Amino acid sequence: MTSATVSRRRIRDFARGSPAIRADGRAANEGLRALAFREAYRPITVEEDGNPLALPAIQAVLRSQIELAAKGNIQAQRAILTAIQTLEEQDARVATFTRVPPCSCRTSH
Repeated sequence: MTSATVSRRRIRDFARGSPAIRADGRAANEGLRALAFREAYRPITVEEDGNPLALPAIQAVLRSQIELAAKGNIQAQRAILTAIQTLEEQDARVATFTRVPPCSCRTSH
């Protein structure tokens, strides 16, 4: 088979629907999601001021990313700013849904 034939076959198979998605909409690789969360929150030991410190892996990665950003790494700066902006927007959306509007009735309570 030529590479062009292989490419056409891949495109055709992709157009038919991704086999990674089940009929009920669940992803076929749910185990990967669980594994990713387990690894992200797995405690690891890092050294801070010469002392060992146990942190979730995701916190150690975030600290490292912030340190790179503070030292001028443009990609790290962009990633951190995008992540923080996304979190702030999510918080703002949650706040608007949980805020109780003032009562507009004319009776006293």
